[in-house]
Amino acid sequence: MPLSSESEVVRRLAEEGLNASPDAVARIAGSTDTEALVRALARTTDGPVVTREDVVAAEGTGPVDSDTDDSLPDPPEGPGDTTARSGSGDARTDGALSPTDESPSSIDGYGSSRTAGSSSTRSPSPVDVSKDITGESTCTGEYSDFVTYFRDRFDRLSGMLRSRIQPRTIESAASGGKEVALVGMVNDVRTTSSDRDNRLVEVEDPTGEIRLLLSDEHVDVAETLVVDEVIGVEGRLSDDGGLVFVEEVHFPEVPPRREPSTASREVKAVLVSDIHVGSETFVRERWEMFADWIARQEDVEYLLVGGDMVEGVGVYPGQDDELTTVDIYEQYRDCAEMFDALPEDIEIVTITGNHDSVRLAEPQPALDERFREPFGENVSFHGNPSIVTVEGVDVLMYHGMSLNPFAESLPHVEIESPETAMVEMLRKRHLAPMYGDVRLAPEKEDHLVIDDVPDVLHTGHTHTVGAEKYRSVLTVNTGAWQAQTPYQKSMNIQPDVGYAGVLDLSTLELDMKQFAP
Repeated sequence: MPLSSESEVVRRLAEEGLNASPDAVARIAGSTDTEALVRALARTTDGPVVTREDVVAAEGTGPVDSDTDDSLPDPPEGPGDTTARSGSGDARTDGALSPTDESPSSIDGYGSSRTAGSSSTRSPSPVDVSKDITGESTCTGEYSDFVTYFRDRFDRLSGMLRSRIQPRTIESAASGGKEVALVGMVNDVRTTSSDRDNRLVEVEDPTGEIRLLLSDEHVDVAETLVVDEVIGVEGRLSDDGGLVFVEEVHFPEVPPRREPSTASREVKAVLVSDIHVGSETFVRERWEMFADWIARQEDVEYLLVGGDMVEGVGVYPGQDDELTTVDIYEQYRDCAEMFDALPEDIEIVTITGNHDSVRLAEPQPALDERFREPFGENVSFHGNPSIVTVEGVDVLMYHGMSLNPFAESLPHVEIESPETAMVEMLRKRHLAPMYGDVRLAPEKEDHLVIDDVPDVLHTGHTHTVGAEKYRSVLTVNTGAWQAQTPYQKSMNIQPDVGYAGVLDLSTLELDMKQFAP
C-alpha cells in the first residue's frame, strides 16, 4: 500500500535513519509500494541524503507508476534589548550583556518594515564573495580523493609553519643530529602509561610517522591538540630515532601583529544565524520586533545570515511532529516573505547550514536555484564556508558544525561559550580539522583551511551567543531565532534566542542586541 502523504514518507525515512531531497520524497510518495521502496533504500543508499537518482536505482526498472512525473515537483503557491560590546574579552563573561535604553517594539505584520525603509539613504556597495565551493565540487568519494584532500591540507598548513621553523621530513629526522624540528599531522593524542601528566602524540608527514613526548610542562598545550590538525615541533631526538622529546609546539596561528581592515565610511552590518523558519519553536514575534528595528536603522546596509534559514524536512527522526509545515518549499517561501519585509535597500547575504536543503558534508554549496525563486533581488546565496568582503572588511562566514566536536575534544572549550572554539579555529587555521567528527567532502582543495586571516569570523549552529577579539580578529556567534527544542530540553541546553550582532564596519565594534517581548 502506498504511504498517504509526503510527511509520512519523511517520517518513515527518518525511522530508517535517512534524509532525503524534496524531489526524492515526492517520487517515493508517488510509488505504488512506498513501504517496500523505503526498505530498499535503507539497504542500498550509501550517501547522507537520499537523492532522486537513489530512488530510481532502488526501483530497479525506472518509474514505478505511469502517473509519476520525472520532473521536480512544482513549488506550492505562496501566501527587550541588550547590548554587548566586543573588546579584549568575552561578551558573555565580561558582563557586557546588559539592558540598554533603546527598546525595540514589535510590529503587527511584515509590511510596515518595507514601508519604513522606503525613503532611506542606504547605498550598499557590491559584496565580493570568495572561497565558495558552489559550482566547483569535483569529489566522488574515491580513495584518491581523500589522499589529495589531506595532502592539500598538509601542504598549505605546513607552509605557514615553515616561516617560523626549519623542519626536516620525518624520514630524514634521524640523520640530522639530536636537535630536530618537524611538521606533522596529528594522528593520536593519549596519556603515557608511566606518567599521567605526560602526553604521547603521533604525527605523520608524507614520508613517515613519529611519536612526540610532551612532558607535564607542556600538558596545557597538549590538551589543545585535535586529530588531523597540522603542528610544528622543536625538540630532541631519542637515541633510537623513534621519539622526539618536545621542547616547543608551534601552531599555524594568526600573526600577533596585524591591522584589520575597516570601512572607509560609517556603515554597519547586522549578523544573525539559525532562523529555523518552519519550526514550531521559531520565535516569529521576536523576528518581527527585529524587522521593525532594522527598518529604522539608516546606517545598517547589510544583513549577513550564517545558515539554517529554515528548519528543513527529514533532518532527524520525528522532526515532522515539530514542524509548522513539512513542505520545504513553503518554509523557504515563508523565509523569503520575511526577508522581503525588510528594507529593500539592505543587502542580504546568506550561507547554508545543516538544516538547509543541501548536502550535509562540508564544504556545503549554496542553496539550489529551485529554492531561491521566492527571494528578492537583494538576497544572495553562497556556500558554507565563504569569505564575504563587505566595504573592505573580510567576514569569514562558517555555519559551525565543528563547534560541537571542538567542545567534546578540548576541556577548555564550551558550547555555552562558542568563541572558545572559534579561537582554536584561528590558532589551527582550520575550521573543522577533525575528520569523522564532522562530515567533510574530500575535494581537491581543503576549503576549510583559513589561508587568509579574516577580520571577522562569524558562526552559528550552537544557538549560543559569544564574542571575543583574538589577535585583532573578531569572533562572533549570534545565537538563534528558535526557542528551546525538545532535544535541547532533554540535554539541558539553554539557547540564546533573538539576538543580532550589529557590527560597525568602520571600527569593528560589535553591539549584541536581543529582541524580546
